[in-house]
Amino acid sequence: MRTERFKGALLSTLVIASLMVPAIPLLSVSPSFAALEGLTPRAPIYIYGNDNFIPANGVVGGSGMENDPYIIENWDISAGGAHGIWIISTTAYFIIRNCRVEDGGSNYGGIYLYGVMNGRIENNTCENNLRGIYLYRSDNIKMRNNILSNNQYNFGVEGSDHSHFVHDIDTSNLVNGKPIHYLVDNHNEVISPSLNVGYLALVGCENVWVEDFALENNWQGILIAFTDNSRVENCVFTNNRNGIGFTHSFYNIFENNIFTNDGVGIGFGSYSSNNIISNNTFYNGGGIHLGLSDNNIISSNICENNGDSIAVGWSNNNTISNNICSKNLYAGIYTYGYSSNNIIENNTCENNNQGIELGDSDNNTLSNNTISNNNYGIYLHGSDNNLIYHNNFINNTNQAHDDGTNYWDNGYPWGGNYWSDYTGEDNYRGENQNKPGSDLIGDTPYDTPGDNNLDRYPLMNPSPLWTGWARVFLPPIYVIMIYPPPCLYAVALETNLALYQGSKLVIKFYTWWDTFQAESVMWSGQTPAHVVLLGSIWHPKGEPTEKARLDLTTDNTENVISTIANFTLRRSDLIRLISAIKGRWDLAPPEEKRDCIKTLSVIKGLWELAPS
Repeated sequence: MRTERFKGALLSTLVIASLMVPAIPLLSVSPSFAALEGLTPRAPIYIYGNDNFIPANGVVGGSGMENDPYIIENWDISAGGAHGIWIISTTAYFIIRNCRVEDGGSNYGGIYLYGVMNGRIENNTCENNLRGIYLYRSDNIKMRNNILSNNQYNFGVEGSDHSHFVHDIDTSNLVNGKPIHYLVDNHNEVISPSLNVGYLALVGCENVWVEDFALENNWQGILIAFTDNSRVENCVFTNNRNGIGFTHSFYNIFENNIFTNDGVGIGFGSYSSNNIISNNTFYNGGGIHLGLSDNNIISSNICENNGDSIAVGWSNNNTISNNICSKNLYAGIYTYGYSSNNIIENNTCENNNQGIELGDSDNNTLSNNTISNNNYGIYLHGSDNNLIYHNNFINNTNQAHDDGTNYWDNGYPWGGNYWSDYTGEDNYRGENQNKPGSDLIGDTPYDTPGDNNLDRYPLMNPSPLWTGWARVFLPPIYVIMIYPPPCLYAVALETNLALYQGSKLVIKFYTWWDTFQAESVMWSGQTPAHVVLLGSIWHPKGEPTEKARLDLTTDNTENVISTIANFTLRRSDLIRLISAIKGRWDLAPPEEKRDCIKTLSVIKGLWELAPS
């Protein structure tokens, strides 16, 4: 299938890959690039380390001290063949000011600081580049009065440490005419659309509410770093590299947002836990990517026409549920990088290359997913000890592939998965499928291609309400020497059921004409549940049993979800009872004979109406 594929979940990986290129030689500049407003045309500037702050690299003054920074100013730079101003791994103080960097197109950025400290960027114009201004793993950067316009991604900040995000960037900086709002250590605020935001960052913030924005054409539409207990809702993100770029943040909520044509809709860079991503829509981008992030909830999102719809790498104990993942280039849901103990349930994955893919991921649970019309339904490689049950595999080109050791059912009576191409029958029940009677589980296993894995208990129907078996029957006839006899005034119940819906099992008593008489609740609880019962139930009204049925209901027992088993007293049952009384008569003491006479009188009253 695939062993390596660029996933984009860890955003820092993306950036490093894009930056690791050779140093760029100075380029010749045509006189036609001569700029207005007194700017001097020159080739792109590349500075690696403090020693390269030299005149040849565009430095026009300064010594690199705090009170005498290096100065790079008044240049007109075409970035058509390299990043316009690219500074890497420096600690000296410097200023970039009064420069114009343009025409980098889709390959090269305007001003690019990588691993830099103590920089000032002021009064510059960056337009028509891949990135306008981009700060990566850089500390203590100050920005004033910069104009960023018509770049593919106008502005962005990334890093791993808290200091990489703490910068002095005020609203004098404009993105396509709208101010940058770079908030550091703000608390208890509501960010409203009246601010007319071009780029928004929340760094070290808490309890900040962001709603009703449209953010576009930045490296992040919203940057969230080291920020907790905040919320983003009802926003629209378009044409950003990351709609929401997210790292080292906890207990945040993202809901009811729309992401269109973003490289990644929501990208968790690392170490972000206990967040909720729900009811968002992702189109034509990268969906949701988690990296090194645990205990998050991803639920009720729509992800269509992305690369990988939902991707989780090096992340544990996340819940991915009730999402619709369709028409994605790769997987609907993808875990990789030793991700474990994640719960993937109740999702719909259709028309993807892989419905669900697990790579190098162990001990996850996949249940109640509907996986249809994919190239591969579920594809497992390098993954072990995953539990996969109660999923519906419908019309996938390849229903499944598994080259590890995994569990494709949850034992009996819970059962395994529904397979649309399963051809087995259901004539037997029980753990060994050797007792006569149906239990909604196929009698023969389903072979999962890859490495001798079997679904031992394939389901006969998709999304069952219950599996297993139950009997409602006449109590033992030999218990006749008492009055009233249990075999006429009670029913026996035996169950071994796995219940997936409902909250009660009820025995309901009816006349032969289906008139309701009475009921007894036999079990009440939460589902899913394994219910084993064995015993007799007396008619609540003390009348002979004519009909009885076992119903699965909601809390309101009138709301029947499914009738599991039923019993009707017939003349054949009465004949067996008469025969049993006859066999005991000669040995019965006088008081038992009196009980038998009463029972025969009841039988006589039932005989005319009892069905044959």
